[in-house]
Amino acid sequence: MADLHMPTLRKATASDRSAIIGLLVAESLPVADLDEQKISNFLVAEDGADLLGLIGVELYGTVGLLRSLVIASNARRSGLGSKLVGALESAADTAGVTELWLLTTDAQQYFERLGYRIIAREEAPASVRSTGEFSSLCPESACLMMKRLC
Repeated sequence: MADLHMPTLRKATASDRSAIIGLLVAESLPVADLDEQKISNFLVAEDGADLLGLIGVELYGTVGLLRSLVIASNARRSGLGSKLVGALESAADTAGVTELWLLTTDAQQYFERLGYRIIAREEAPASVRSTGEFSSLCPESACLMMKRLC
């Protein structure tokens, strides 16, 4: 088992694409729209050659759409998810993002603990509503959540 105390967090590269897609597919998360540009907006957590987790963001000016937080089954309950979310929030804040939005079908309580709140779907900004994730990849029943970063 990997040493989960010191995983390396880094920006994803094109060479990570197959591992990222594999982890997303294993968790039944959407991958249909993941091109190289979107992959470059992912952060990955690794221990040596093992990909332990990932998180992505789509940037739309001051708005970001958090994509696909995934932790490998052998690394769950280690705090790695919170570390990835925190690193993504920090990077987004540095990039001038003031609001992070997300859609989830099963992690509402987790994200509420991290400061995200439920928002009615019709209140999503146009940039979020126009994404493939919002319009077609995530089910209509997915919970929309938002967190202000500033």
